[in-house]
This record gives sequence, C-alpha cells and structure tokens, in this order.
Amino acid sequence: MAADDDLMDVPSRLEQALAAMTNVELARLYRLAQYSLIGGTTYVNPKELFNEAVHRTLDGRRNWPPGEPFGAYIWMVMRSIADADRKMEAQSNELRANDQPVQDDFYQESDRLAGYGSSELAVDRVLENAAVQRRVTEDLQTIEDHFKDDQNVMLVIMAIEDNIPPRELESDYGLSITQYESARKKLRRYVDRQFPGRRTV
Repeated sequence: MAADDDLMDVPSRLEQALAAMTNVELARLYRLAQYSLIGGTTYVNPKELFNEAVHRTLDGRRNWPPGEPFGAYIWMVMRSIADADRKMEAQSNELRANDQPVQDDFYQESDRLAGYGSSELAVDRVLENAAVQRRVTEDLQTIEDHFKDDQNVMLVIMAIEDNIPPRELESDYGLSITQYESARKKLRRYVDRQFPGRRTV
C-alpha cells in the first residue's frame, strides 16, 4: 500500500519540482540531456529526452525515491535512457553492417590507417589543444562563479556555449530580447575587465 501511495503522489511531486525550477536550472538539465545524446541515440533533441524521463517517472517505469532531489534523479534517468537507447542503436547498426557485403581486405586496411600521419595527431598539437581547452574551461568556471546569482546572464552564457538563438531563449525561458541584450552587455563588460583582449562574444 505504501508503494501505491508513493506512486500516486508522483504527479504532484513532479508538478512541485518543475514549478520550483528556475530557468537556469531547467537550462542546465537540458544541457545535461544534450550531453547524454552524445554518441548517437534515436532522441533528436534534449527536450525529447527530458520529457521521456518525466513520462517514465509518471507512468511508474522509473521510481523516484522520496527525498531524492529532482535534478539528480532526472539526470540519472536521462543518462540511463540514453545509454540503453544507444546500445540498442549500436546493436541495430551491427546487424545492418553484417548484412552488407564484405569489402576487400585492402580497403579495410586503408580505412584503419586513414588517420595516421594526420597533423591533428601530432603530440605537440594534442598538448597544445589540451592546454587551450583547460584554460577555456577554467575561464568559463570563473565567469559562471561570478554570475551564479544572475539568472539572465547564466542563460546567455549557456546560449552562447550551446549556440541557442535569442528567440529560442525568449520562447523557452521567457527571456526577452531586451533582457538578453542587457545581460549580454553585462557579460561583455565583465569579460573585458577580467580577460582583457580575449573577448569573442
């Protein structure tokens, strides 16, 4: 009976959790969903994956333990759904590949060796790229820490990172174009002060 009570209470718990989420928190969940799609799944966008996770929670296929934070729970569910979907897709691709005629050994070997000798594989290039990536990550963390309490700027940062157009921010998160431009100017001023000569936004 207790399990039935918990299941019956899920819709109201979900409603409360979703209503309490800020736009930034929702955008972060969509970003996590986007990361889950890396590697190929049948889900075409992060919102579809997020909605599927919510749907499976509502119909009881996924159990949301009482007391577990919604963000952590739904992220785990999205990862699990995407992983399972990716495995099924890989199995389907393998079956389709097995139905294809076998290529000549020469061409198979050529395909395996195609990447060797590429300048992108040079040790110094790899180290250089890693150093640049590390610096970018550190700089971004500094910016996000500074604006962590400014919801509009955080939305703009996420939009820049994920190539989300301003109109989509307006339709999905209620951030008007005026608010967007104001937040972007604030971000630019801070970046100019913190990282002179390095702004690209």
